[in-house]
Amino acid sequence: TCALHLDATFRNFVQGDLSMNYYCRKMKAMADPLRNHGCKVSDHTLVLNVLRGLNKRYEHLRAIITRSRPFATFHKVWDDLVLEELQLDPTRLRLHL
Repeated sequence: TCALHLDATFRNFVQGDLSMNYYCRKMKAMADPLRNHGCKVSDHTLVLNVLRGLNKRYEHLRAIITRSRPFATFHKVWDDLVLEELQLDPTRLRLHL
């Protein structure tokens, strides 16, 4: 049941008004315990889940990123999303270390 709860939380998580850094870091932090419970969360799945949860401001990137060949890694997508955030609003970036 723990794995089911973690999976549901992971798959239903959305960006809302979170910064890209915080959103991607949180998404990765949810995927790691799933892997530890034996649930396979591939990099591909992690990318698709991040894209699914983007707020409306960044949803235009879904099609661009999913069509890239080879399919982008999670860390590449994370970098691209942070760069997009900086371009749209340089004051928006909040680093959560």
